[in-house]
Amino acid sequence: MKISLLTDCPQHNLALMKLSTHYKKAGDEIQLNMPLWKADYIYGSYIFENSIRFGDQERGGIGSNPKTILPSFVEVLKPDYSLFNLNHSLGYTHRYCPRKCPFCKVPSLPPDKMHHSIHEFHDERFDTIELLNNNTFADEFWEDTFKEIHQAKLRIIEHGMDLRLLDDYKA
Repeated sequence: MKISLLTDCPQHNLALMKLSTHYKKAGDEIQLNMPLWKADYIYGSYIFENSIRFGDQERGGIGSNPKTILPSFVEVLKPDYSLFNLNHSLGYTHRYCPRKCPFCKVPSLPPDKMHHSIHEFHDERFDTIELLNNNTFADEFWEDTFKEIHQAKLRIIEHGMDLRLLDDYKA
């Protein structure tokens, strides 16, 4: 089967990377951002609401349908890092954020307060890990995350650090 994955994200898209893993395991052919490619099925994941959409596709992402979530059997898969030619691991240890900032779309997402190990998405070929967490210190197990990163001797790219939750101990 031919699967087309479309996104407006120039750097990476975790949902599409997991879908790529799923379909490649089944022996399917994957193409990224080739809207004119004759595919059997099209997935689109968007961060911007005004992105151009091509063809009949199943859509998700903060800019399209934030309530759309991956099936659990896809969500647990390690991302296909080759899809975006990444040289570091990428994922969430905690997605939830208790803030309701007026500019932010995270509150419109289904709440997910679960904690995940970095080993669920870390590829040992890489010495760097990018945490996509929306608010790392809102996770009661934030310390476990940093212990895992330290024990694995990884460099970190961190996104969601709420300085209002930072104290002397966390610093």
